[in-house]
Amino acid sequence: MRRGFKSLKVHKSVLICWYFIFVWGLAGITNLNINRSIKKGNLT
Repeated sequence: MRRGFKSLKVHKSVLICWYFIFVWGLAGITNLNINRSIKKGNLT
């Protein structure tokens, strides 16, 4: 258990990094979709 603790810590930081990348990408996709909707005139 102690032997795998260090690797667990590393995995946690990597997961956090991927989480931020995923959220940032999702926000960018959402912004693109909203901009397209505004251009089409679907959103007021």
